[in-house]
Amino acid sequence: MSAKLTADQVTAALGVEPCGRFPQLFSGVTIDTRRAAAGELFVAIRGDRYDGNDFSDVAVAAGVSGVVGENRDFAEREQIAFWAVPDGRAALQALAGYYRKSLSTQVIAITGSNGKTTTKELIAAVLGQRFSTSRTSGNLNNQIGVPLTLLDIEPDSDWAVVELGTSEPGEIAILSRIAQPSIAVITGVAASHLEGLGSVQAVIDEKLALGRALAPDKVLFYNGDDPRLAAAVSGLACRLISYGIESSNDVRPTRWKLDGEGRGMFEVDGRTYRLRLVGRHNVVNALAAVAVGREVDISPGAIAVGIAEPDTLPLRMQLERWGDVVALVDCYNANPESVASAVATLVALDDASRRIAVLGEMLELGDQSEALHEQVGSELAPAGVDVVATVGVGAAPIASGAEDAGVAAFRFNDQPGAIRWLIDNLRPGDAVLFKASRGAALEHVVEPVREACLGCSVEINR
Repeated sequence: MSAKLTADQVTAALGVEPCGRFPQLFSGVTIDTRRAAAGELFVAIRGDRYDGNDFSDVAVAAGVSGVVGENRDFAEREQIAFWAVPDGRAALQALAGYYRKSLSTQVIAITGSNGKTTTKELIAAVLGQRFSTSRTSGNLNNQIGVPLTLLDIEPDSDWAVVELGTSEPGEIAILSRIAQPSIAVITGVAASHLEGLGSVQAVIDEKLALGRALAPDKVLFYNGDDPRLAAAVSGLACRLISYGIESSNDVRPTRWKLDGEGRGMFEVDGRTYRLRLVGRHNVVNALAAVAVGREVDISPGAIAVGIAEPDTLPLRMQLERWGDVVALVDCYNANPESVASAVATLVALDDASRRIAVLGEMLELGDQSEALHEQVGSELAPAGVDVVATVGVGAAPIASGAEDAGVAAFRFNDQPGAIRWLIDNLRPGDAVLFKASRGAALEHVVEPVREACLGCSVEINR
């Protein structure tokens, strides 16, 4: 971690007096004893599966100079600096907030139901053309990940692009207070995390907490193609700038298209921008980066260079050619809106003889799950899908909705059945989409089907 804190600074952040032996400076902050390094400060966090307080002695053995944790005895406690706290997660957030206040770095915070990570990568790539820029690693966007991201900001960074996620009410407000953004981006709202949030309106209210955290002179960029979001942000006190494909947006393309492999190109104010990323939704994500780049006075040419840098992230709209079969692998996350976007990209691919959607369950939809899955299925026929195969019992209502709309549908309760069917039935010229929530682990279907299409020997778990 980049944050180098003195014992006095840790005390000031936590509001707790320490005991033991105090080093002049901690070399960083860690919560993972497997990666703990000499001289670091270990923060013990109690989680659902592991309790970091049980590993304080392991951290000391690894060489840490201090521990923040619950008031328990452990080996060599008196030989290091120790702060007793009731809640390690709250302590980590307090340390991150303290460190954030010490930085001159400006923070861009990004939230939304879809596209956070890709938009973060695009914005960071654009800012990096002119400024020293830090960013969230991967998708460390929760109440532990965001503090770790902030503590990892290099002191000389001009900008930091930080992703904020949520699964229950109040999280975005907490993370916004810690991050203290000067620019915010909301990528859109969708039926996601409904188990914790309850309704799409609750999702909107939760995302708006980021806008409410901004002072009136700060700016919120939002996806104006999302009518629910566009209506909701109108009451915020901060400056508002919309982006998107529709002509009503402040930042919009005069023209745009996807090429034969689904990669985006668009034009804004006479400048052409080309993406390595696949899908209409990534054109919209890139427009967010254009809007932010313009706001901080990056030249159009430099913005275009930044937009072209990010490539497909693992399991997110990966375009692959398996011999004579084209595959779109998008198994990282799924909700009804993101499935519709992925399907649109599938249909846009040139020269496909059949367009096949292999869909797994969309998780965390609460008591609306069955109805939303069936709705997704009903929309496949008008979208242009020829065949749908569902994987897992929870995804079966998609097949029901698709059949009612006239699409050929196949249901598989387990992955081996889906794998066998795909290997037996895919043929040259097919384009196939794999889409599901991360917990459905649909990539385990992708791997053997890919190998079979490429002529490898495949052993299926029967």
